[in-house]
Amino acid sequence: MRGIKPKPLLNNDPVDLRPPGWLTRRQKLLWRRAFDSAPAGLLTAMDAGLLTNWVIACDTHREACEKMRGTGLIVKTRVVDVVKTKKDGTSTREQKGGQPVQNPYLPIINRQAEIMIRAAGDLGFTPVGRARMTKSIGAPAKKVLTDEPRGKKEQANAAAVTAQAGTSWEDILPTGPTQ
Repeated sequence: MRGIKPKPLLNNDPVDLRPPGWLTRRQKLLWRRAFDSAPAGLLTAMDAGLLTNWVIACDTHREACEKMRGTGLIVKTRVVDVVKTKKDGTSTREQKGGQPVQNPYLPIINRQAEIMIRAAGDLGFTPVGRARMTKSIGAPAKKVLTDEPRGKKEQANAAAVTAQAGTSWEDILPTGPTQ
């Protein structure tokens, strides 16, 4: 192994990420659309797993929404015939079920939406995520002056400290016509 330099663990150079071969056709199309829509240099090879999670969550969310569209938010439980036999040998039939319940696709939709939102933020697909990514990459941050006293009392205290240090009052007081 002499003479071979090890590759760095984190490579932030942009790469051509290809979708995993085991994804469905619709998921591969979603992957490519997400990759092509991302700002240049945002996604790297390290993001492949997170992008895969986002794509699968989007696809699962869509599939559950499509299936729920035909049935609605509330569905009825299955109706079953129950035969009860009494001790004397007579039997009666009754139907059980048919109660309204939440559509079982709704929790799937909600969970996939949570996964999508979290992954989208981590990948920089949201405005907040992009701002956070830009800040961590090293874009110049907006400078905020913290030395300036804000209120009248703080200004007076700052002026007093400055005066004690040997500065003349003319340097501290604002210039301009006096009334």
